[in-house]
Amino acid sequence: MEGELNNFAMVWITVLASLYYCHTIAKLIPKGTIRFLTILPISILFIFLPLNLNTMHLGASSSFFIACLELILAMFAALARVLMQAELEPPFDEPYLATSLQDFWGKRWNLMVTNILKPTIFEPTRNVFTGLVGRKWAIFPSVFATFFVSGLMHELVFYTYGRQKTRWEVTCFFLIHGVSLGVEMGLKKLVNGKFRLPRTVSGPLAIIPNEVSCPYL
Repeated sequence: MEGELNNFAMVWITVLASLYYCHTIAKLIPKGTIRFLTILPISILFIFLPLNLNTMHLGASSSFFIACLELILAMFAALARVLMQAELEPPFDEPYLATSLQDFWGKRWNLMVTNILKPTIFEPTRNVFTGLVGRKWAIFPSVFATFFVSGLMHELVFYTYGRQKTRWEVTCFFLIHGVSLGVEMGLKKLVNGKFRLPRTVSGPLAIIPNEVSCPYL
């Protein structure tokens, strides 16, 4: 147990040092490829850090907090809004009012993760495929890649909790929603604004797929 506690201490010392490093890099290097490449090793490091802990109560809790740092920041942001009456970006924007899958995933659900995946996965993938199929159609593989990476991230979190062989249900969940979103966006391009479902219909259509697919996770 003593060795596990030492590993636990080293994991969190590494996490804090890594966060300080990223904070410093953000001040010194402007947004762009160079900043991305300097921070990328930290992202990879955070994937493997929880695997150094073998006990459930230390490994699972560390995995959760490392993977969900944005949720912790969201809680502090909410507290700051109350105490300081400050207008900070909320982590969610009333997802139950979504009028489409695009509205739900892109503008309302877990905005902090959206803001992370957009510049790191969606935009680079779109830039690559723009040269291959044009900007109009490059959005489809970009959406699929983003949901695929999100699924892998969730699989990793669940694996570090139970340390059991994954059955890929979570990844399939996100891939289904990625394909569904792609179909929705394709239909929007086809009608080109000439037809729009009433909100009483589009709202439930945006929420029902989540309710139907969640029990299969």
